[in-house]
Amino acid sequence: MAYKIEERLVHGYQVNIYQDECAESPEAFGDEDCFLGQVSRRGRVTFGRLGWDKDMAVPYIPYGEGPWSVEGHDYYESGAQTEADIRKLYEEQRGWEYEVFPVEYRDYGCHGGKLCFSDDEDADGYIFVRVPWKTDCPIDRMAHEICEDFVALPERATYLLEQWNIYLSGEVYYVTICSRDGDVLEGMGGMYGMKDVNEGIKDGMGYYKDKTEKVDFIVVRSDMTAEVVSLDVPLYVGHTWQSWLEDHPLSNDNTVLQVVKYEPITYQQEVVNA
Repeated sequence: MAYKIEERLVHGYQVNIYQDECAESPEAFGDEDCFLGQVSRRGRVTFGRLGWDKDMAVPYIPYGEGPWSVEGHDYYESGAQTEADIRKLYEEQRGWEYEVFPVEYRDYGCHGGKLCFSDDEDADGYIFVRVPWKTDCPIDRMAHEICEDFVALPERATYLLEQWNIYLSGEVYYVTICSRDGDVLEGMGGMYGMKDVNEGIKDGMGYYKDKTEKVDFIVVRSDMTAEVVSLDVPLYVGHTWQSWLEDHPLSNDNTVLQVVKYEPITYQQEVVNA
């Protein structure tokens, strides 16, 4: 069973926060623009993207230079026959430049580990951040200029480092939103740190806060008459409707003798009772 970190009461709902036992690392998200290469300590790969060390940073080569020039292109290897073929291959396979950020891994045993930026070029691993705007392709340049979510390279590397440290320290959580009687209404996993947890709960409450369901009740009055009344019961009440009714105006009505939940009898129940 997952270890429960915290329990909260939010707008009537019981919110449980567990350590996510099935948490995936940031590498599972498959970001090709910013990722952690393999982290090796004492000759052993610990985690990160296998095969990516500092030597894997692909240098940017503009069209018309080196292998992308008419004179320097390997026509036999690529199968190109004309300059137009070379240009097409370049658009499909052109190299990208990566900014490389060395990192050091500190292992704290049962308390997990932590990544830190390092000044040592021969570090335990590297964060690769792609620099797509250093290209002569006008489409890429335009995409970079109009991109509103652009983040500077060091900031992207720092954010990824923080995400990895959250994962390595076991601070990835699973959250459940439950009714008063413990029925799980929604589960949210893979939440990195308490900031994600709080935002996830806030978003969830945006839907559940005022959520109600129609429930029929039989109201018996002092003149021995009865009627079926449909009430909007908050979703967090679940099966604890009796305690919820204690605060309902019907409980303060002197003409009301009893209020019970209406349970329609099915045909099978009628046969059994007969």
